[in-house]
Amino acid sequence: MKDSENIHINRIGGSTIAEILGYSPWGSPHSVYLKMIGEYQGTPSNSAMDRGVALEPVVATMFGGNHPEFVVENYGLIQHPEYEFLTGSPDRVLIDKETGELAAGLEIKTANIITSNEWGEEDTDQIPYHYLFQCMWYAGLLGVPRWYLAVAFFLSESRRVKQYREYVVEFDQTLFDVMLSRAVEFWNQHVVPRNPPEITVADPASVSYYKRRYPSHSNQMWLVPSEEVEKEAC
Repeated sequence: MKDSENIHINRIGGSTIAEILGYSPWGSPHSVYLKMIGEYQGTPSNSAMDRGVALEPVVATMFGGNHPEFVVENYGLIQHPEYEFLTGSPDRVLIDKETGELAAGLEIKTANIITSNEWGEEDTDQIPYHYLFQCMWYAGLLGVPRWYLAVAFFLSESRRVKQYREYVVEFDQTLFDVMLSRAVEFWNQHVVPRNPPEITVADPASVSYYKRRYPSHSNQMWLVPSEEVEKEAC
């Protein structure tokens, strides 16, 4: 039996690659490690997640209306041909209507209108880094030249779309190779040997996990020990 067959069913995908690279506001390498070994099952559903699920088909339809050259289709799991633990679950794929061939992919996002200034000019790749890496990851795994991202900005506490924008990420082989290398390194150095990476930031996922595991512990923020304390602890 291969070592990887003993690992928890979780795999490294589009939503976790940015955490491994240190570019996600939702997690860190340490929280990814907890997910991979089955110690952390993810964030419970909330209103923002429910809104995203409800609006996804709406946004997909809006994108399709702007791009008659494509057939917008659902797609299942992508798996790297060499590394079975590297996967992706794209929102949609785009089929060229003239050739019938897979042409690109589509990621669908929803965001509060107050965060719209974090997004750049339309039809560019000026999007938050964690989404950029996600799109690049899917494009590399699927072998397509570009990945579109459609985002619907909504009013707070509602499902009403206030603004709609489209972006496009052109595939970069060099960047994808770096991402691939980092993902494989993370798996082999941390997940397989059960060797947790250093906690470098108090990311929401890790903090939530440790609060549940140690409920009687202090609710203080993470503290950086003094040099004297570190010396005594060594």
